Amino acid sequence: MILIDGGGNLNEEYDTGKMTILPYLLSHQISQIDLMIISHFDLDHCQGLVYLLDKIPVKQVIIGKQYETSENYEKFSQMIQEKQISVKILEKGDEINLDSHTKLKVLWPTNSFITDNPLNNNALVFQLLYRNRSILFCGDIEKEAEAEMLKQIKPEVLQADILKVAHHGAKTSSTVAFLDQVNPQIALIGVRSKQSIWASE
Repeated sequence: MILIDGGGNLNEEYDTGKMTILPYLLSHQISQIDLMIISHFDLDHCQGLVYLLDKIPVKQVIIGKQYETSENYEKFSQMIQEKQISVKILEKGDEINLDSHTKLKVLWPTNSFITDNPLNNNALVFQLLYRNRSILFCGDIEKEAEAEMLKQIKPEVLQADILKVAHHGAKTSSTVAFLDQVNPQIALIGVRSKQSIWASE
C-alpha cells in the first residue's frame, strides 16, 4: 500500500486522518502502509498523516530534500524518530524500484533552491512508472518550478499518461508550456470539500 499525502484541516475538531483516511483504508482491509510519500509540509498535504503514523504501522516514509524547516516538518521528524520509521530523503535523479514492474523516479527538487514560496516550489515531484504507463505527481509546485523543470529535464522524461495537477489546479501553476510538455491523457485535480482546506486561490 502506497499513500501519497494526507490532506489537512484548519478545524481542530475535524482530524482528516481519523475521520476520513483511516476509515477508508480499514474499509478496504488495509491495516498497514508500506510506503508513505509526503510531497511537502504544508498543512493541507501532511496534517492528516499524523494520526495515521500513530495508529497503524508505516514501514517507510519518503520526503523530498528539505531546504528550510517548519513546524509541521519538526512534528513529523519527532514522530518518525519515536516510531523508528525508515525515512528516505530524495531529490532529482533518485530512483526506487518498488517491484519488478514499478519504479518511482524523482524529478524535483534539485540543488537549485527556489526562494519564491519555497515550500511549494521545492516540493517533491516524481513519476510513478508501471510497465509502459506513467503518472506524474506534482505536489504544489508553481510556475517558477515548472519553468526550471522545463529547462533541466528532457522533454520525453516529463511526458506522462496521467498528471496529478499541481497545487489543486490553482492559477499559480499548470502553465501552458508545462502542460504541453507533459501532454497527459488524464489530469486529476484535488479539490476542496467542506472538511478540507486547499490552497486553490
